[in-house]
Amino acid sequence: MTSGHIPSYDFLDLTFDEISRTSQRLARMDNLFSSRKVPAGWIRTPLISKNNFNAWTELVTSVTDVGARSLYLIGMGGSILGASALIENPFTLPKVETFYLDSNHPDFIKNAISNTDFSESIFVVCSKSGHTVETLTLFRYIFNLCSKQIGLQEACKRFVSVTDLGSPLEKISSDMGIPVTYSASDIGGRFSVLSSLSIIPSLMSVSGLEEIIEGGEMAMKECIDSDRNKEIQARVSFMLSRLRSHRDKLSICVPLSLQSFGAWLIQLIAESLGKDGKGFIPRLQCLNGGEKLSIYDDEFCVVFTEGIDSYSKSSDVAQKHKLIDSNLIEINISNANMLGQEFYYWEYSVALMGLMLKINPFDQPHVELSKNIFDKINSGNISHSQCNQELGEDIFAEIGAEVKHGKYIAIILYLNPSEKIKLLFEKFRAKLENIFHVPVILDFGPRYLHSTGQLYKGGPNSGIFIQILEHDLEQNLGAQGLSDLHQQMILQAYSDNQAMQQLGRFISVKTIPYGDLQHVESLLAYNV
Repeated sequence: MTSGHIPSYDFLDLTFDEISRTSQRLARMDNLFSSRKVPAGWIRTPLISKNNFNAWTELVTSVTDVGARSLYLIGMGGSILGASALIENPFTLPKVETFYLDSNHPDFIKNAISNTDFSESIFVVCSKSGHTVETLTLFRYIFNLCSKQIGLQEACKRFVSVTDLGSPLEKISSDMGIPVTYSASDIGGRFSVLSSLSIIPSLMSVSGLEEIIEGGEMAMKECIDSDRNKEIQARVSFMLSRLRSHRDKLSICVPLSLQSFGAWLIQLIAESLGKDGKGFIPRLQCLNGGEKLSIYDDEFCVVFTEGIDSYSKSSDVAQKHKLIDSNLIEINISNANMLGQEFYYWEYSVALMGLMLKINPFDQPHVELSKNIFDKINSGNISHSQCNQELGEDIFAEIGAEVKHGKYIAIILYLNPSEKIKLLFEKFRAKLENIFHVPVILDFGPRYLHSTGQLYKGGPNSGIFIQILEHDLEQNLGAQGLSDLHQQMILQAYSDNQAMQQLGRFISVKTIPYGDLQHVESLLAYNV
């Protein structure tokens, strides 16, 4: 069954000769785009990282010499997802407890640092561009708190920034007396997992990264050799052939131990390929037991297994969901070396698929559109309106009027990404799937702006977007400075809403009362 919502990919030449020729161009970074410069440094990043590993280790030792029990990573998108995937996996050993500050929701920040002993903590500010608004705001806010608790001089010893040379973050950090380490300017954020941007923060958190880098180097040598990368060519051919057969939904199934890897892969695929009305619509499903996955007839699966005895065997998944071999790939990751290989394999595969799809996999034009609208609002050049339409039972009829075969739903929450709220809205997500029988994705803002945001605006116009905010949070803010964080988050939500409307995407903006979870629970009990 085909759908008008899935673009035609009849132009794709999926012969191995064409894929091989395109792969050779990619390996050489040869005339990829006639008029656009592309960041080419990622091609040989594993080798560069291997050569610099000892120096980075010494650098990290000098920074962490102050003594720390906790590490806080401040960043968004590719600047933190790569580090998270390097840290949160079964093959590295933790050195300190690590926390990720990747939301500007006031409650999230307040809870994350409420019991922090700044004298026993290190903070790493990660931003390739150095002008990510959430990162800079959080940096200033937390640094001020730290300075008040332990003094300015001691606070400077406990912060380090990782950014591009000449970036706004570098200037701010230098002016404050905070040490700066540099990322490679010729590597895009989502292709930076094996570069200094992700490795330096990860070295502060875990040990055992050498094997991951070595695995990346092995994969690099294989991919840039056209005679050795037949497996990658086959992977690319398989995935693009799914598009040709009208399967543009991609379910990435991972064990809980590889959840951070899955989140990293979602961003890589969504932000690189979601352009010109093309691309895959990826979603993450965790295999944490015997639960039934939701797999649809315009969807295919990539199943990752971890270890020989992992639950998530492809045969189990295929049998449970009646998937034929042509709609499923199994990839086993049994050690750190294999994890490093998969990081590079996927970077190379996604870049190659972008070229085959005749799009630039290295830019993110619609991410920039939302940022431009935000800058205009923030500078006072344009005004924004407050949403006052409360989330209620009418949401089911609103979605029902839009949903068709080939569509998907994305719930975008500008709420505190706490476990309690995640679990509640996961039930709401499952309810929508059961009612409408299409894939439903759950995202948190502003995180998604740096991950799936490009896809939602630039990919296939088949999304139904429900944006949910809190309408009376301001009066419940207690800590000084948190009001600014909330205002920034609201402006980001409005900016992306406007960008989606400009691009003809269906988006419905709803509010819920602050802290009123019963309001949402009532929707779970509503009989549609």
